[in-house]
Amino acid sequence: MTASRFDVWPLLQSGDYGTALRDLKQRQENWTSSNWRESGTMGTVFLCLREYDEAARAFEAANRMACDDQKRNEGPLLNKLGGALWLAGSKEEGAAIWQRMVRGLDDRTIAWTDLSGGIKSGLLLWYAGVTLQKSSAIDSSVKFLRKASKRVWAKSMPGPLAAHVIAGKPMKAILAEVWGGSGLDSLIARGAEDVLLRRQLCEVLLCWATSERLAGRETESRRLLRLCADMINPLVEIEWFLARGEVELN
Repeated sequence: MTASRFDVWPLLQSGDYGTALRDLKQRQENWTSSNWRESGTMGTVFLCLREYDEAARAFEAANRMACDDQKRNEGPLLNKLGGALWLAGSKEEGAAIWQRMVRGLDDRTIAWTDLSGGIKSGLLLWYAGVTLQKSSAIDSSVKFLRKASKRVWAKSMPGPLAAHVIAGKPMKAILAEVWGGSGLDSLIARGAEDVLLRRQLCEVLLCWATSERLAGRETESRRLLRLCADMINPLVEIEWFLARGEVELN
C-alpha cells in the first residue's frame, strides 16, 4: 500500500508544489485503483502549477481508478476534470463533462456528489452556459437546479445558491441567511482563517459573478472573480481555479 495523499497535503498548503509533485510521481508506479485519491491530488498539484492538460489527465485517471475501486458508477472527479479541461482551453469539452455530471445525477447513473445533492455540478454547468452563451446548457442547469433544490440535502452549501439562479433571490439575502447577517467583506476576512468558509465563498463568488455576467454587468462580474482569486487557495474547490484563470486572462 502506498502512502496517503495527506502525506503531501502540508506541502500543498505551504505552496511547495514541486516537492509534492515529485513525491507523488515517485509513488505513482505502485498505485492501484485504491489510490485514486492520490491521482486526484496530483491533479490538484497540476492545477496549482497551471499545467491544466496534465491536471485533466490526472483527474480522468483518478475517476477511472475510483470507479474500479468502489465498483460504483462514475462521478467523484468529474467536476474537477471539467474544470481542468475548461482551463486548458477546451471549454466546450469541459462544459460537456459538467453536463454529463448533471445528467448522471438526474437519472441516478452517477451516485458521487457533494453534500447538497449535486447542486455544485449544476452551478458549474450554469457558469459554462452563461460564459459560452449556450442556451441549452443554461436551460439544462436551471432545470436540474430547480429539481435538486427541492431535496432536503439542498440545505447544505452550495445548495442555497440555487435560489439565486432559479428565482433571482438576492445573494446578499442568501449570505444573511447562511451566515447570520454577515456581509461579503467580513466573510472574506474571516475566510482567511476559516478554510471551510473560504471554500464556500469560492462557490458563492463564482455563482454571483456568473449572474452579473448574465445581466451584462461584466465589470462587476470580474470584480467578484478577482475577490475569489485573491483569497488564499483552498486547494479543493475548482471554482477558485476557474476564477484565477479568468483573472489571469484579463
